[in-house]
Amino acid sequence: MLLQELLMENEDLEVKLDDLFIFQDNSDLDQRYVKRLVTQIKDGEELEPVLVLKLTAQFKEQLKALKQKLAAQKSHAKYAEGIDDEIFSAPKKYLLLDGNHRYLAAKEAGLKKLPVEIDQMSAEDYVNYIFETF
Repeated sequence: MLLQELLMENEDLEVKLDDLFIFQDNSDLDQRYVKRLVTQIKDGEELEPVLVLKLTAQFKEQLKALKQKLAAQKSHAKYAEGIDDEIFSAPKKYLLLDGNHRYLAAKEAGLKKLPVEIDQMSAEDYVNYIFETF
């Protein structure tokens, strides 16, 4: 990757909440921790960046092909089911990998943007990540 591309990628250190695709259902998160974060935000404290993945057309195509490959293998079909089809059509620019509590707190506190760290991960690495994490 060219240095200019790296610099452009890292310029976007904040993203709009509306540009984030949320993979995980947040209903089971520790609401006490979220409320504590909301209080910290309202007291002027900055949030630690959340980890996101840029959802490019190329990434979505690779992920879709990987899902189809997994679905075709009987022993791996359950892994294909874990990849949400909505990710392929969602008009979101980023996928939230880590930081669901901070995302919810920012949303509840009325923030429009969230500090991020952008991960450069392949579709295969992403699939491994979600099955190791969840």
